[in-house]
Amino acid sequence: PLGLSFYMFRCFSVLGDVYLKKVKNVTSYIDVALYIAFFPQVGMGPINQFSAFSKQLKTDKEFDLNRIVNGMKRVIIGSFKKIVIADGLGTFVNTCFDYPANERTVFLAWMGGICFLLQEYNDFSGYSDVSIGTGLIFGYTSEENFRYPFASRSISEFWQRWHITLGAWLKTYIYVPLVIKFIKVKNP
Repeated sequence: PLGLSFYMFRCFSVLGDVYLKKVKNVTSYIDVALYIAFFPQVGMGPINQFSAFSKQLKTDKEFDLNRIVNGMKRVIIGSFKKIVIADGLGTFVNTCFDYPANERTVFLAWMGGICFLLQEYNDFSGYSDVSIGTGLIFGYTSEENFRYPFASRSISEFWQRWHITLGAWLKTYIYVPLVIKFIKVKNP
């Protein structure tokens, strides 16, 4: 089903934030349902944590033309990345890899690989831009998901700039609890 993994990430985020006491208590099932099913982020993220999103639910949403215009700009930029750049590169990538292996040159294989990486970036980044922009139009802010990963100087910096919210989610709900559990087990 569409976005099943993101639904699961969001459900775990609610449970994790309650368990880690990042939110005091959840009194509204509607707030939880809105967070889990927030349609701009269902397909590909960004994966906002429940504690950050629930704070925005408590604020009144006022009409702000500047915010709406900025959201629309973000949607247009994201749509361009996805539809024009990513889909255009996808056609070239498919052409590169449709050649039989014995007929594909090294240059063509490298170009196909590089273009595939650029296609994936523009696909994910474009969708994140559309998601962030749509959220802005409705009065919700989201964390940035990509910060120019190809300007990185190392692999670790690249990972820190690529799908940032997934990395933060894994750190908050998987890595830190495992480290805390390991420390408690090692030092009873």
